[in-house]
Amino acid sequence: MRIFFFLLFWGVLFQSTAQNVLLDAPRHSDQDFIFRLNDQQAEAIFSARQAPDFSYAYLQHFVDSIPHGMPLPHDYPSGHYLRVKLVEDRVETEIYTYQPFQVHLLNNASDLSLQLSDSLGHIFPDARIKIGHRKVDFDELAQVYRIKKSNQQGLLSISWAGQTFFYQIDREYNRSFFNRLGNGYVKYGLVRYFWRPVTFPIRLPAEGLQSLLQGYPTYTISKTSRFFEKIYYKTVCLFDDYYCDWYEQDQRKYEGFGLTDKPIYRLGDTLYWKFYLMKRRNGKPFQKPIDLSLYQAGKKVWATESVKPKEPGNYHGFLVLEDSLNLRLDARLFLEAAFKGTTLGKVSLGYEDYELQRSSLSARLLTPDVFRGDTIRININAVDENQWSLTGATLNVKAEIDQMKDFLADSLFLPDTLVFRSLALKTQKDQIVELPTNDFPAANFTLTIALEMLSADQERLTEQLKLNFWQEHRYITHNFRNDSITFSLEQNGQ
Repeated sequence: MRIFFFLLFWGVLFQSTAQNVLLDAPRHSDQDFIFRLNDQQAEAIFSARQAPDFSYAYLQHFVDSIPHGMPLPHDYPSGHYLRVKLVEDRVETEIYTYQPFQVHLLNNASDLSLQLSDSLGHIFPDARIKIGHRKVDFDELAQVYRIKKSNQQGLLSISWAGQTFFYQIDREYNRSFFNRLGNGYVKYGLVRYFWRPVTFPIRLPAEGLQSLLQGYPTYTISKTSRFFEKIYYKTVCLFDDYYCDWYEQDQRKYEGFGLTDKPIYRLGDTLYWKFYLMKRRNGKPFQKPIDLSLYQAGKKVWATESVKPKEPGNYHGFLVLEDSLNLRLDARLFLEAAFKGTTLGKVSLGYEDYELQRSSLSARLLTPDVFRGDTIRININAVDENQWSLTGATLNVKAEIDQMKDFLADSLFLPDTLVFRSLALKTQKDQIVELPTNDFPAANFTLTIALEMLSADQERLTEQLKLNFWQEHRYITHNFRNDSITFSLEQNGQ
């Protein structure tokens, strides 16, 4: 009877243990499988408004298998890939696209405009683009693919270098044909010149009374007063330039941006600048000469006039920051582009006596822990700004005790510096420096290694490393395997 209850107890215990193991087990496949899709298969998936039906034809070209949940590698060739994974009782798929360009959809509230560029900003002008069955042509002047006055949506296909990539384009506002017709021709087109004279005398009495009751001018009254104000200031502008721009102070006619080749400059540097300007109303590049000025602390320190564009909308040039400009260090500079006194663009930049670091020093320990009798091995890599090994450089290495852990002797002498070495760096990368530990005190402690490099042109670089030194170190580990448990004693790394 005792044997029966003993076997029953262990059977229940084994069953509950097995159930817990199953409950904690992963509920997905260990590996995800990657398959390559052709352009026709990718088009069928991207053109579907809902989840497309799965087809075994998608699994013809096996590419790779990766651990579940890991991201896809970045070195796949351009194309479309399907990721297949098992999660519980279902098969899940994800589609990925690797493309050699970036797609920028430009919103000017009027046209369908997009641009293709690589990571360096170079534009792709030779792609074949369609939205639905309509071709999108490339505008050489604006350097964009454009369909003017378009409200189109659907599947966008981009073909380049023998491959095709797909996107779904949707409208934010679903404007009907009659809505676009009314805004395009009645409100903003030629029809407005016949429509507005009819509506103006009808709305004027009603809105005049509304303005008196509210205490401020409404739409029609405000526009009427604005009309006579413009006539007045345009007239007095003929006699005094001060009043010429009054009626356009709250209307930015131009917009654009400016940039420089560096964010910070020093005395004697050459400042390379560039501005791109365009008309705000129609987006056309600005082509008139501009005035360029350099300001510091609100004071104009340099100016030039009549800078003509190299290309439509593109203005660029350079300026040497000489002593004659009398610039003050650690005060920001502002480069401003203007047209007839109106600021078109402004760039802020620093001006200080900075010093560029031309060399670099990197060091790493080959082992984070060392024991009595071991050798500390340090990998040294010293290169110049062109990533060439330094020649004529000197390296000083000093090891010191940082934090004491255990004293393993009755009496100890603890020197300030355990090891000091001075050596000339070889003309090779990844040089190994070795430090012996035989003379270290009988204790367990943390060690700090300070490295100081002096290049041939007297440039000084420093680096600091930390590691553990063990005079005596024991560590017990255990391991379960089947019905056995194994204990291991590790002493000084052995």
